[in-house]
Amino acid sequence: MLDMRHPEERVMCPHCAAPRDKHLGHEVQGVYDGVLFWSCTSCGRAWSRDWSDRPRIQQIADEYVRQLNDHADASP
Repeated sequence: MLDMRHPEERVMCPHCAAPRDKHLGHEVQGVYDGVLFWSCTSCGRAWSRDWSDRPRIQQIADEYVRQLNDHADASP
């Protein structure tokens, strides 16, 4: 299991080890004013910030991450 605590401080992608300059922070208007989850431009996979103290936001972030990772897994 990946350690998703404080991913905004990660130096490398937790999926492919790409450096921080390959990470994109995703903000979803109306959900949270700031980065909701991250994705990697190298491998196309995503990971969520730790929203355990905000279950509604965690659920939304997890769904975005799941969809992006499903898409990345289906790509050749």
